[in-house]
Amino acid sequence: EAWFLAPGQMVTVGLPEPVGPAVVIGDTADTLGLLPFLDDGPEYAVLAFSTHRVRLLRANRYSITEVDVPDLPVSIEDELWYVHREPTFARHGSGVMHAAGGGNQRHKDDVRRFAQLVDHALAPVMAQDRAPVVVMGVEYEAAIMSSALTAAPVVPVVVHGNPDDLDARAIHESTWPLVR
Repeated sequence: EAWFLAPGQMVTVGLPEPVGPAVVIGDTADTLGLLPFLDDGPEYAVLAFSTHRVRLLRANRYSITEVDVPDLPVSIEDELWYVHREPTFARHGSGVMHAAGGGNQRHKDDVRRFAQLVDHALAPVMAQDRAPVVVMGVEYEAAIMSSALTAAPVVPVVVHGNPDDLDARAIHESTWPLVR
């Protein structure tokens, strides 16, 4: 709290976070020093992205809430269910053949396609408010999503970590230091 005292008058102002003790003596209330604590900071969005779960959240300095996005893809399995990868075969020197699932590059191509679907779903929502977007996700998946995002300006640094099991508060704690 901040207290302003004058002969016969006292005003208290609640602040959203603790501040260090300070005493200022003067003819007028020193409210300029309180401005950083009264400002919610910049508005930004967080795209918590993985191939298993996608969420869009709106945040500022003190709060974060999940945003309902119509047609937002749920998971890569639900969206790309029709993609069937035939195993590829590799012959070794001994003549033995081994099957492989299609390779890492094919998976990255699928993630890229999924990211494009997410971007397409975000476009109508993000067109209303051009808040910068922080992408949070596993390293290569988040990097792919960050490069595919055209619906809004993207913060150039990705927050690494799997957001699937994180609640909104934990996501806020991970992203606010970057935006601050």
